[in-house]
Amino acid sequence: MKMNAWSRACLVFLLWAGTAIASHTQAFTKFVSFDRADGLSPRSSAASHFKVLHAFTWAQSPQQGNLLLDAAGNLYGTTLAGGASGNGVVFKLTPHDDGSWTESTLYCFKGYPDGSGPVGPLILDAAGNLYGTTEWGGTSAYWGVVFKLTPATDA
Repeated sequence: MKMNAWSRACLVFLLWAGTAIASHTQAFTKFVSFDRADGLSPRSSAASHFKVLHAFTWAQSPQQGNLLLDAAGNLYGTTLAGGASGNGVVFKLTPHDDGSWTESTLYCFKGYPDGSGPVGPLILDAAGNLYGTTEWGGTSAYWGVVFKLTPATDA
């Protein structure tokens, strides 16, 4: 189908207008600039302070996904591997008044059928339940699971 000059101009205008309208609905804010090409060194002011809260061991594996902070100041997260069966864990870091932190393992994944390799962020509901996903495991052993972890109650 051949388009005359008027039809092409109208099409270009509509594409431009659609792009212009859509671009006003998006916002981008830069929070941190990085110094190094590998993105590992954020620029910081003289007032910044960095402290290691917990160092993972080889058996625990690196943390994957985001950390979750609750109202009491506890941090929750997951490791891709590690734990009793090597399939990852859900952990909790509890702060103390002296600035130290205690790590506790809330759940060790077994692979089949409960999942393996937790990834992505955890979600905390009002009752204290944690929700997340795994990359592998489940009934098919390959497609992962969505899980709910109900905290143990102190009796």
